[in-house]
Amino acid sequence: MSAAFLFSPRGTIDRARYFLVGLVFVLCKFAVDATLSVDVFHQPWSPCEYLFPRFSLTRLQTQWS
Repeated sequence: MSAAFLFSPRGTIDRARYFLVGLVFVLCKFAVDATLSVDVFHQPWSPCEYLFPRFSLTRLQTQWS
């Protein structure tokens, strides 16, 4: 499967391939977010930051105050 096929408005994709492509995109986003968090803000980043964003913002605000 080519990358152009994934972004085409025509055609269909089966569930397994849809799940796999979504998983790859999520892992890439996590890798970018974690790298930026450590390199720019010097803060660790975990998958829990996506599940509990309010907690992570509160934690950062208390550290900066």
